[in-house]
Amino acid sequence: MRVSTILRPIATLVQSAQSSPTSPASSPATRRLPQRHVLGDDGDDDDHDDEGHDGEGGNGDRLRNGPQDKARRAPGSANSNDETIPLTAFRDSAGDDNDDDDQDDEDADSLPVPAAASRTNRRRKSASSAAANVLGLLDRLPTRRVLVILIVIVGLYKASHYAGVKPDYGVVRSKLEEYSARYNPWHPGGHRNGILWVDVAPLAHIKGTKYRAHQEDEEDRFWAWKAVPYAEPPTGARRFRVAEPIKDRSKRAGTVRERVMDTWDEGCIRPKPREDRSDGPHEEFLGHEDCLKVNVFSPMQRPNATLLPVMVWIHGGGFVSGTSSEENYHPRELLDRAIDLEQPFVFTSFNYRLGALGLSASPPEPGAPPTAPHIPTRPASELDLNVAFKDQLMALEWIRDHIAQFGGDPDKIVLVGHSAGAMSVGLHQLYSGDRGLFRGAFMLSGAPTSFPVPWPHDAAARTVHPLPGPAQCPSPVQREHGPPQNVDLLECLRGLPIERLYEATRVLTDDSPANAWFPYYPVLEGEWEPEKEGGARPWLDVRPSERITRGNYAKIPVVMGSVDDEGTRFIRPDIAEGENEFLEVVKDIFDFTYGAVEELLEPILAYYPPDPKVGSPFFTGPETFGLSSNYKRLSSFVGDVLFQAPRRHFLRETPKDFGEDSWNYLYREPRAGAQARMGIQHGADLPAWFGHPDETDEPMLELSWDMTGYLINFVHKLDPNGPGLPRWPKFGMDRLTLQFQRDNTTVIEDSDRLEAMRFLNVNNPIFAR
Repeated sequence: MRVSTILRPIATLVQSAQSSPTSPASSPATRRLPQRHVLGDDGDDDDHDDEGHDGEGGNGDRLRNGPQDKARRAPGSANSNDETIPLTAFRDSAGDDNDDDDQDDEDADSLPVPAAASRTNRRRKSASSAAANVLGLLDRLPTRRVLVILIVIVGLYKASHYAGVKPDYGVVRSKLEEYSARYNPWHPGGHRNGILWVDVAPLAHIKGTKYRAHQEDEEDRFWAWKAVPYAEPPTGARRFRVAEPIKDRSKRAGTVRERVMDTWDEGCIRPKPREDRSDGPHEEFLGHEDCLKVNVFSPMQRPNATLLPVMVWIHGGGFVSGTSSEENYHPRELLDRAIDLEQPFVFTSFNYRLGALGLSASPPEPGAPPTAPHIPTRPASELDLNVAFKDQLMALEWIRDHIAQFGGDPDKIVLVGHSAGAMSVGLHQLYSGDRGLFRGAFMLSGAPTSFPVPWPHDAAARTVHPLPGPAQCPSPVQREHGPPQNVDLLECLRGLPIERLYEATRVLTDDSPANAWFPYYPVLEGEWEPEKEGGARPWLDVRPSERITRGNYAKIPVVMGSVDDEGTRFIRPDIAEGENEFLEVVKDIFDFTYGAVEELLEPILAYYPPDPKVGSPFFTGPETFGLSSNYKRLSSFVGDVLFQAPRRHFLRETPKDFGEDSWNYLYREPRAGAQARMGIQHGADLPAWFGHPDETDEPMLELSWDMTGYLINFVHKLDPNGPGLPRWPKFGMDRLTLQFQRDNTTVIEDSDRLEAMRFLNVNNPIFAR
């Protein structure tokens, strides 16, 4: 039997795989193979790319044409080792040699792929000779293409059987193992075209399931695993409970499942943004209850097969909204930039329960004073506390335990978060830092003392007591004998359809003068008393400011920062004039401790006067934007009390114990198309950090280029500084801060409203933070 009889159907099979429905349409006889940007390319295909690819969300090409493309286009820069071999190298012929460099270069853009090898002018070769040729090709193949060769070798084994030749299995095995260990994507070899490759999506085998990656776009240089479960579905009896780890179902079923992880999870259930709501009660929410999923994006090639540093992204949303699958959080440009810098890393993100499912607290015991410093025991046994943060903790443990299967190094994990996500990062540094889950923290617009931390019964008065009426559940009442009927309320809420439960929570936010963003807070779980708790250790045992004072937190490098006008997004534009309106917002934020805060009202009013010239958005003079003076006044106070002051407090207090490995930034560029009254609003810096800024002029792209470089450097070496970037000094006693501004990135002193924020931080205990 001719070897070509075996190889021809194999070649046809491989060719059909290359022409799968996910690839661009191609003719049976000839097709143009897609060009991939690689380092060291001569740039001849720029016009083709500009005309033919819009990229996801329009971001891909605009960045390729900006400063992000510099490293790729730089002559002599490092290159991918995606060496290419024409399909004719697989032919069963000693005479046809199409692996000629000059011919490849000449026909790079139009090399046809034959539908099947011709029988004409073919000579018979022995199976051992063909096997030797295939082994020679192994030296030139990227690891992720080896499956193609495995298919061919299977054919050669079969041919050897018919030809009576015994192949040397040891040589084949050792050659494959040798190449599998060689994984250098920056080999200086050139980029030739006319290749017929098949990308073999890798598998991660976890708890009896094989999760197969996928490639989102043909030009992507990373694999994506979307919506991999990290916990059992938190539904039914598990509602309001700490999540349970994923079970290994293969032991019970006797089989191992395989799933292709190519679809985003909708995220945890949350209200739609106000502007997107309709009149239908079941169209008011996004997401679902079975939402505890993690996403992993890993570069296709790793230098020398080493495990890569890992960035874990925690999304924000005030603990009531947000999801890891938001387009703003897609890591495509960030990973491309990291690969171009030869500092690739693995990106992960996850969902956690929000709102009522994530941060409900137990109702109070009867007769307990409103701020009694103890925890009711009976209700707490029916409802776990701080499950949103314990979801995050379980996700972090899952990442530590399994990330190596995705190419990540479990000893080189950095947490990065925004807003509530940044607060979460800070809280994990305080309360989870002794578990070996991460080695660095990067907090964007948030700090561990950003929100008040009430006792559970105080929080319940805010978030659970108002629900019985709207939810049509029994109210907690005192029985003549025994405990109150709190359990009946919790069981009713646990059994409600999820849409009905969240519809009932509208009562918590719709009338809020502070724009309905912060009904839920983390709660205290009490000091650790092993003799009473049976050894169980509470997660959030004391308030964050007290833990910082005690020095009980992970001593790790930290980057923090804010935008100028953090508060404008959280104040309703129709807020009325008058001091009483101002105080209503203060009471709305600190209602459970308002009795203590009342003694601070006079200095608060003095530090934040009704003078538009000193309000937020800052640097806008007497302009009121047609609104009451309370808008700028409250925007300034809310931005400082929830974001700016907590950031400064953390940066000033934490380095005392372990040096000064902390950096601070201030972002001063408005979002494209934002209303003037919003100023440099909360979240304005996110697109730039992820490498896809709203505006694509050269200065803005340069700014984003620098910011992604800082982030990548920190993920890799716990220091944002690196070649080609303006020096970013440590914060230190001089409060040195890097100002991010178009054409004006420079070092400044972080001293705005210094006295007002000192006052806020000194009184953290009164603010219950």
